[in-house]
Amino acid sequence: MNELYSLTPRQWHNMMKGYNHRFLDNREESANSAIMFAMANNGKSLNRVLRDIKEQRIKIDLTEEQLAKRKAEQEHIKKVQRMQLSEWAKNLAKGGFTVE
Repeated sequence: MNELYSLTPRQWHNMMKGYNHRFLDNREESANSAIMFAMANNGKSLNRVLRDIKEQRIKIDLTEEQLAKRKAEQEHIKKVQRMQLSEWAKNLAKGGFTVE
């Protein structure tokens, strides 16, 4: 308790500011939990929310250069997948799919 009395006015203000931020963070977390709980109870999928959280966690540790490289890799993968899907659909329309 004596530590509180030894704080300067600026330190006290910063401590109270931090407390208010933590309080609001907790309220926001509770609101998000309630929304996710309601979505789950109404039969809606939470996969999009969970995928977004996973992506945000990955982005925390990456630099702008690494993010750009990752995005380019993902775009290349999508391009290849679209091409392969197109080829598969053409083979299917011709009368079947054969593995080569």
